Amino acid sequence: MPQTNTTTQHSETHRPRRTLQVVLPVDLIDAVTKMANDEDRSRSSMGARLIQEAIESRKS
Repeated sequence: MPQTNTTTQHSETHRPRRTLQVVLPVDLIDAVTKMANDEDRSRSSMGARLIQEAIESRKS
């Protein structure tokens, strides 16, 4: 009797997990990646501007 109990427990733990698949429309993915790219571009240009200002202030 205890043997069958352990086997049922074993099968319980190794039950295949159900994976949830979410299908996103391509245009939504494109919009999100474009937003992320624009954000990166503005962030890097801001960094470049700060460096430029630091160089300018160091010169004077």
